[in-house]
Amino acid sequence: MFREWCLQNRRWCLPFNVIMVEITMGGSNAPICHGAGLGTTTLSDLVAEFHYIDPHGNKKSISDPDQLRAASGCFGLLGICTALTLRLDAMSMAVMNPVKVPLVLAIPPPVGYKIPDVIDMDGITPEDLENARREFIRRCEEDYYLEWFWYPLTKDVWVNTWKKVDDPVVIESLEPYPSPFDALIQWGQGWLAEQIVNTKLFGSLSGPVQALLMGQATLGAMPHIPEPEKAIRTLTSEAIHFRRGIQNMRCLDSEWEIPIPESSKDPGSRDHSFVQRAWWDAISILYSRDDVPMRLALEMRLTGGSDVILAPQRGNKFGTTSIEVLTIPTTPKDEWHSFLQQIADAWTSYKDSTGTYLNSRPHWAKEWEGLIIRGQPIEQYLKETAYKDAFPEFRKVLEKIVEAQGTTVADTRDRFGNPLLERLLF
Repeated sequence: MFREWCLQNRRWCLPFNVIMVEITMGGSNAPICHGAGLGTTTLSDLVAEFHYIDPHGNKKSISDPDQLRAASGCFGLLGICTALTLRLDAMSMAVMNPVKVPLVLAIPPPVGYKIPDVIDMDGITPEDLENARREFIRRCEEDYYLEWFWYPLTKDVWVNTWKKVDDPVVIESLEPYPSPFDALIQWGQGWLAEQIVNTKLFGSLSGPVQALLMGQATLGAMPHIPEPEKAIRTLTSEAIHFRRGIQNMRCLDSEWEIPIPESSKDPGSRDHSFVQRAWWDAISILYSRDDVPMRLALEMRLTGGSDVILAPQRGNKFGTTSIEVLTIPTTPKDEWHSFLQQIADAWTSYKDSTGTYLNSRPHWAKEWEGLIIRGQPIEQYLKETAYKDAFPEFRKVLEKIVEAQGTTVADTRDRFGNPLLERLLF
């Protein structure tokens, strides 16, 4: 509904958003979701007013910026969110040239990284890798929207990064993207994929075959438009929601937010090698296994930091690597969980130039339960390491909010709390 309003109005839009349109604003706000782009924050950072029903059934509103740092990302603990006031940007035009790039050249591995033997390096020279590294960094630093997809066992990466242009005159004539017909096709593709995955025939296939079939089919459906003169020009609000019907296909999904550290060689700039390493560690782990438990995609977006107290992007001055692995629900649970543990082991092992661990944190709304992080059960890791200072700060601000609103923390915990929030926050 909001996307359609932006399309009809053509004056305002959210500066970033999740890809899926079949979701409520509250649904993407409460767990602190995000979009893509190093200049972006989280959806919770955009909240100017938070309206809710408190534990006693009374309507309440919050607009104080300091209180919103807790309220805008509180997992429903304050009460039932009835409305949000969000800060919008003026509408702009997205200029999209999505392309399919060979795996080793889309996001090249860091210098000296051991590339899995199964990956074809024929014809790839050190000069090619260096040029690819420069192109990757150029995209990171110059493009507004940043997203990469690798569909398992395929030879190419689908690169979807683009710039936005402020041109009020052109905006009035831009067509929706995808077109209504293409949106219907995409909706049908998602539905059909869900039906196929749940057939006995598909289930009888080995994991690698399932992954290859899914990967080839999905990559084949993605647009490849390398020519600048043929670029897709559409409203920014349309480009953000470039794929429709994704809710029709169920998936398992685990995402981590990894800080991008400052470069030790060029102070004040990002060390992009950490982004490259996280990407390639996931690829290497997958190729080290015979069962191929990641059967849908490796997806990576780069974002900025956040002022929201419980945001996993908070404190990331030089940006965040938002990277996730996805599979189909029929993947054997033990295979998937062991893969997630390997992924978590890698993505939480990185240290900056001073030898300090990067504060890697999972996306709150995705899979992380049961993992062990650097020898600690993940709930202990979140409480004693990742959010050691944030949880007490959140409790302090929460107490100020409820006291100002005429209720108590005990009341809101009793009415809206749950066992997980109790274990983590209190």
